[in-house]
Amino acid sequence: MPTIIPNYHPIFVHFTIALMVTSFGMLLLHYLFKTKPQLRQECLIVSRWCLWLAALVSILTVIAGLHAYYTVAHDAITHKVMTTHRNWGIATFVAIWVAAINSFVLYLKQKPPHWLFTGVLAIAVVLVMVTGWYGAELVFRYGTGVMSLPQSEGAGHQHDSANNMVAHEDSDNHQH
Repeated sequence: MPTIIPNYHPIFVHFTIALMVTSFGMLLLHYLFKTKPQLRQECLIVSRWCLWLAALVSILTVIAGLHAYYTVAHDAITHKVMTTHRNWGIATFVAIWVAAINSFVLYLKQKPPHWLFTGVLAIAVVLVMVTGWYGAELVFRYGTGVMSLPQSEGAGHQHDSANNMVAHEDSDNHQH
């Protein structure tokens, strides 16, 4: 298997996030389409499949996340944020699986979702967002898991709008 530097966690986590948010969004659309029974049912099917797939992918997300937790270089400050992210991640994993199992039981019993299930799914999505926020803090604030950070070129470095880009590319004064 090819090595992803530094690890596979960023790949799997984005699938988990996207599938969870889509599942919740489609469930909300299911509730909105009361007068369109076929569309309503299709939204519910998509919601279920996204949730079930998110639960499966979350296994890989957690495994890769725990691997990253124990292998990515970090300092004491970053370790605190990593631990917080890990703890939220584990709670999120449990919430995703509670929602997925509940959804599967409702499916097997051929019962429609109810507001309690919707609340559990909403909590799981909020947990996904909180966990994602801590993960983003690790990468974007602390540079955790990043192989190298670009060096700032100082005050002379600027980005041009699309209209001015061609003119500046030809200029000898513009350095990148």
